[in-house]
Amino acid sequence: MNVWLFKLIGLVITLMFIRYGLLMRQPKKSIHLSKRWTLLLMKFSASFLVGLFLVALSQLTQVLWWDWTLLGLMGVGAMIVAVAQRKLNASGAFTWTGYALKTPKLVTGGIYSKVRHPLYLGVYCVEIGAAGVILFRFEKLFSEWGGPLFVLTSVCLLFAMTFNAVLASRESQYLQEVFGPEYITYKKAVPAVLPKWWP
Repeated sequence: MNVWLFKLIGLVITLMFIRYGLLMRQPKKSIHLSKRWTLLLMKFSASFLVGLFLVALSQLTQVLWWDWTLLGLMGVGAMIVAVAQRKLNASGAFTWTGYALKTPKLVTGGIYSKVRHPLYLGVYCVEIGAAGVILFRFEKLFSEWGGPLFVLTSVCLLFAMTFNAVLASRESQYLQEVFGPEYITYKKAVPAVLPKWWP
């Protein structure tokens, strides 16, 4: 029961994350914040990591306390992404990964009053949680592929996290150019990725 519940929750979180990941296309009235080849490489990295997590999930025969902790981190990340997406959609400001609206709206309420880049925070939580589940069992689950698959997994995770960090920085620069002092004030008051828990 414990293993099946873990697998079910892991699958639901993965499906939520895949839904978010499918939004990696260029919307109308937008500009590129990343080169097309880096966006393609990000799509590959994310797809590879999700696929590997699903393989690891299907092979699980035992679930330990740290698995639940990592799954909890993934769940928190997926919820952060969902809340941030909902806030952006309600404001008419949602963009797709790698793009920015030509005429953006500055969203500073809700979750955006605690952290400027909650989507990236949520994605980081999901990526770290999934990577932990995979890497704790890597040798057992993927012994035939061993070293090369471990290296590819590590490179994909490192690329995905770096891509998101660079994109968050570019988004901040773009919003500062567009909104000037209003964004600078917001930037000084609200941290980029680690939430502000005090008023």
